[in-house]
Amino acid sequence: MKLKIGSTYQKAVTIVEKLKEGNASIFICGKSGVGKSTLSYNITRGLLESGVRIVAIDHRHAVSLPVELEPYVHRQDVSQEPLKLHLFGASDNPADAAASFVDTVASVIRLSDGQKPLLISLLEKALRDSPAPNEALERLHLEIQNSRSLAAPGLEKALTPLWGQKFFENGDFEISPGITLLELGSFPSSTQHIVEEVVFAALLREATHEDFPPTFLYLDELSNFPLHQTSALGKILNEGRKYGLYCLLVAQSIRVFKSEQRILLQQCKYIMYFQPADEEVRMCARLISSSGGTKLTSILKSLQVGEFMVSGPVYVGDSDTPTTKPLVVHSKSPEDVVPAN
Repeated sequence: MKLKIGSTYQKAVTIVEKLKEGNASIFICGKSGVGKSTLSYNITRGLLESGVRIVAIDHRHAVSLPVELEPYVHRQDVSQEPLKLHLFGASDNPADAAASFVDTVASVIRLSDGQKPLLISLLEKALRDSPAPNEALERLHLEIQNSRSLAAPGLEKALTPLWGQKFFENGDFEISPGITLLELGSFPSSTQHIVEEVVFAALLREATHEDFPPTFLYLDELSNFPLHQTSALGKILNEGRKYGLYCLLVAQSIRVFKSEQRILLQQCKYIMYFQPADEEVRMCARLISSSGGTKLTSILKSLQVGEFMVSGPVYVGDSDTPTTKPLVVHSKSPEDVVPAN
């Protein structure tokens, strides 16, 4: 796979990766209007041309892809068409299935020390009693309502987004060739986070299968997604590359992320910084290099629209040896760059 990302010194700059043999996850960051969308679309186009599948999440019916990519897009409004996946995982053991599902839910819903073990216990019972996986949530709701535990009322309220909803339909998770775009804009944010977490967990499970083809998870406005060590997205960043599951992540600011989240983002092999806001230039420089020297901060400040600094092994021109030093790249292809004086 050879993926063009722009040009420098009038020579093409590319990423060369053997997917499933190394981490190819990408993080793109920079303030509004500097060229992030253009770069992410160019990368998406290159991935599609290489036969890579892409899964994207749309929070607000706001993902607008270039016209030439639309033929590759398979849109699914989850409020109208439930997602096919194994909600409680692939295990036939109710105890394992219950524990796995509760871990997924607990990463996006705050559960007390009393609520989590109660949920595991009642869900295990519901899974044992339910003739079909689709009925397990309804059975679980009844079990919580009938429970005499002091933790039950709070647990029922915490799980409100799940009750009476038809997000999921039991079956094998379907990822279309091209771009699978899941639209969640009809749901409130609390519901979106649950659906996302279940989808990400299902993706990670699917990735462990031997026949899983290289797949990228494309997330714009990354700050809207649950990102921490125990979340499914965090696990994908840490473990997904072993199976051919990678991330293409885009954000306007690095400052909105906590220290733990920034450490996770450094799992991306390629980090591409457009001009950051003045108050986070030094922060970006430190992420590129632990020393965060004045030279890096000066370069970041001087970046023009369409220019970005890439951190990670990239190839310039026909070179067979990648450079690992931070490099300023223009997102335009070489033929569009005005020759330097």
